[in-house]
Amino acid sequence: MHAPSQRLDRRALLSALLASAATAALAAPGGRPSTRDIVSLLFAADGSAPPDLAGANLSELDLSQLDFKKANLRGANLFGADLTGANLDGADLAGARLDRCVIIRTRFEGAQMQGCSFLRPSVFSGLQNSHLEVPVFRNANLERAKILALLDGADFSGANLSGASLTWAPYNQRRSHWGTGLNRSTLDGVVAVRASFADLSMKQASLRSADLRHADFRNATLTGADFSDADIAHADFTGAKIDGASLDSARGRETAIGL
Repeated sequence: MHAPSQRLDRRALLSALLASAATAALAAPGGRPSTRDIVSLLFAADGSAPPDLAGANLSELDLSQLDFKKANLRGANLFGADLTGANLDGADLAGARLDRCVIIRTRFEGAQMQGCSFLRPSVFSGLQNSHLEVPVFRNANLERAKILALLDGADFSGANLSGASLTWAPYNQRRSHWGTGLNRSTLDGVVAVRASFADLSMKQASLRSADLRHADFRNATLTGADFSDADIAHADFTGAKIDGASLDSARGRETAIGL
């Protein structure tokens, strides 16, 4: 029988060897790590420093159910990656490409996601949009992010969406069936100064106490949306459908456009 200290030493040595191999794969010119490399790197992370995956090409890898341990993924390419059930809480995804990735039940709470790109990710496993499958973006920093996704029921409470474009589409095809949806989503307390929600469907969305100054809601569908105590100063609601929306206690109504 091996003593406990020997088993721990062997495990530490194995972790170091796996991490070294994964790091070599990442550092090689044009290197493309495998799922095994990423699992090894994350397994070896001891909490002293976030795993470093900055700029890594992780496109189309199966990364489902992984705990990224607040990894540095700045500028990483996650195109088509499967992030189902992955934990990216607190991760640094600034400038990352998340187009066409799978984000069913993925957690992004407190993540740094400035300038990231979300073009047509897969959010639901079937035709029915289940609230049990939506990703979580609570308190994430999504400044200047470009989002084109059906995110009905997603939780953005406390997130920073300043300057973000949730109507972004290639070739300015805003009115295609690939538009962004935030029906029944939670955006309570978000900071979304100068964010673009134009043309979105946001039926019954909750935007309580949100900072929506100068936000663009032109032609958005806001039926039944809750703007209680939100700041809508200079926001543009031209052409928006606001039937049943709660705007009575919203601040800045006197300067809002189109109400």
